[in-house]
This record gives sequence, structure tokens and C-alpha cells, in this order.
Amino acid sequence: MKQPYAMVMIGLLLWWSAGCMALSPGPRLDQYVGSAAPAASDSKNTSLSQGGVLNAGLIVIHDATGNRADESVLEHSRKFLTDQSHRLIESRLPIRLVSVLEPPQVAHSWKALELWHRQLREQRLTYALVALFSNDQTDTPDTLLMDGSQEGGGAMGRILGVTTTDFALAELAFLELTDRGLQVVARAEGRDSATLERLANGFETNAYPSIRRSGRIARIVPPSDEAMAKDMLRGLASSDALERAITHLEAQWKSGVGR
Repeated sequence: MKQPYAMVMIGLLLWWSAGCMALSPGPRLDQYVGSAAPAASDSKNTSLSQGGVLNAGLIVIHDATGNRADESVLEHSRKFLTDQSHRLIESRLPIRLVSVLEPPQVAHSWKALELWHRQLREQRLTYALVALFSNDQTDTPDTLLMDGSQEGGGAMGRILGVTTTDFALAELAFLELTDRGLQVVARAEGRDSATLERLANGFETNAYPSIRRSGRIARIVPPSDEAMAKDMLRGLASSDALERAITHLEAQWKSGVGR
């Protein structure tokens, strides 16, 4: 009787996770570049058809307007995601990121576009790549396996803990500065998640706290400070979401976007 019950519980958890991944967090890119979106026919006029490597400015935005978003984005994850965006984008796309542009302080598209338009003009650049990250973090009481295992373990029993799940959304937009202003050439998004497991009493062991990335067995040991651990969790989940977004943007590029 125990096995069917366990399977039902696992199924419910998977269903709940899928639902959260589908709904949380909501897209935010239109708040920044909505008015720059061209008609479908306009994309054929972009100079991407010339091919080659394009010099561009990188814009990294951390948006925390979701209902469960953590407002305190620490500098560690900001720097980590800027570095990851730079490395992954240049390694996968024909783009050379030659500068980091300033993100807007307020999510109003006309203000953001006005800011980037000015910065691109000042730096004599034609292109910009926007990487927008949104996160929702939820804390859930849990019972954790004392040895930190997931499959085939648990011989040492269970202990009360807390699981923090970070649902991350990465949205990308490639912008071109034209005579009509900034235009969106291509855009893509990716979603992923990661979990932070820690003991409810605040103690540390060889197994906890630990971070698990979606689809990976290996555990990552975060800082003992809870805020820093959650910030690392945010950065890792967002980095995985970014990789998915880049994969989608790369597919568009190869299929002839702008050609």
C-alpha cells in the first residue's frame, strides 16, 4: 500500500512543479521593449542579413515585480549573471559584447528605450542584447533525508527542514538601432528552477545546506548565510534559464531571422 501512495505523492509534486513553472514568474520583457517590436515584415530589413560577428552592448536587468519575487538582489548574483550572459552569448551567437549598458531604474519601455538609444549613440554601436531575469522564490516546510541523498538512500532517516524553490525566467531581446529608433530583431525566453535545502533548526551538516539544479544529481554547497545562499540559488536557476533562452535564440538565428 505504501508504494502506490508514494507514487501518487510524487505525481502530485510533479504536477505542482509543472504548474508553477508554467505560471511563475510572468513575462516582463514587453514592459521594457514593447514599443520597439516591429511588424513581422520589418524583420527582413535588418542588417543581420549581412552576416559576420556583430558588435553589441549588453544590458542585464533583474526584475523583481512578481508576487513572490525577492526584492533584495545582491551584487554576487548580478555580477555572476552578467559574466554568464557575456560568456554564453558570445560562445553561442555571432555577437561580440563590447560594453555593458546601464539598465533602467524604472520599468517603463519608453524610458528604457530612450536610455539605450542614447548610450548606443554615445558608444557608436548599432546593436544591443537585453537579458532580463525574473525570479520567484517559495519556502516550503519539508522533511529531508539526513544523508542528503535523493534516490536509494534515506537509511539514516529524515529530519525537519525547509526547501526554497527558485523559479527563474530569462528573456532575451536583440535590438537594432535604425533610423526609426530601436527595433526588436529577435527575442526568446527560457525557464528553469533550482532548490535550496536547509535544516529547519539552522544547523549545518555535511549534507545541508545544499543546492540542487534541475535535472542534475550533483549538489552544490552554498554559503551558510541564508541571504547569500538564496542569492546563489537565484543566480544558478537564472543561469540555467539563460542557457535555455540562448538555445531558442540560436535556433531562430540559424533558421534565418533577419534574412
